[in-house]
Formats: sequence, C-alpha cells, structure tokens
Amino acid sequence: PIPCVPWQSQASGHMFMPCMIGALESQFLKMQCQIMSARRCLDVGTFTGMSALAMAEGITSDGKVITLECDEHIAKVAQKAFDASTVGSKINLIIGKAVDIMMKMTKDGEKFDIIFIDADKQSYIEYYEMSLQMLATGGRSSETAKAHRG
Repeated sequence: PIPCVPWQSQASGHMFMPCMIGALESQFLKMQCQIMSARRCLDVGTFTGMSALAMAEGITSDGKVITLECDEHIAKVAQKAFDASTVGSKINLIIGKAVDIMMKMTKDGEKFDIIFIDADKQSYIEYYEMSLQMLATGGRSSETAKAHRG
C-alpha cells in the first residue's frame, strides 16, 4: 500500500493518491529551494499540496509559494493542509485554469526562482514554454514525468 500523509485521509474517494509526488520528490524540492535560497516559487498543479508545502519549508522566511489548482474540491483539501501546517502562511492557493493564470502572470512580469509543474500532462508543453518566460535569472523549472493510466 502507498503511505498516506495525514491530510489525505480527509480527501474524498475519487482523489487518486498515486498522482501526487512522493516523499523523496518533495524533499528534493525542499532541498532545491534551500540551496537556491529561493524566495518565490510557482507550483502548477496543487492536488494534496505536498509539493507546495515542501517548497514552503525550503524557501526563505519572507518567501512565497503560489500554487495553482483547477478543481475547487481538491483545492479545499489542500487548503486544509496548508492551514494546519507551520508554513501555510507562505502559500497562496489560486483556483482556476493554470494556462490562463500563467498567461496573466507572464503579462504582469512575475518571476519565480523555482517553477514545479505537475498538472495535466496534455498542457505540459504550454506550461513549460510559459515557465521559461517566468523564471528569474538563475531560476529552475522542474516537471514530473509520471504517467498514469486513464
């Protein structure tokens, strides 16, 4: 069985736990934030919030993680996890279509030290291309390569 993080037990039965990043990936994200002394991170695809929480743990004390989720129900579950965490104040959850939100952020000139993409695989090329415009000098973009049945 796949280990369950505490907030996942609140999720409805339709949430598919293997879609989320694992403990190793989340610790890698946290470490990347620490190494870079990252202040601003973008998390495309919130799901349970594990990647946003990991980045929030690794960023500077004045840092911010923006996480994007299109599904309101899933966002509510993640927000509960953020509210219960010691780093929740560093996380801003935005509900909506990631492509639209990222286009607006690009137009507004927003820049991020780290961008992590783990959302709908059909839009990865679009997310990646937009992320290149949103990276701060020396920033890093990272994507998951997990493929799921369905």
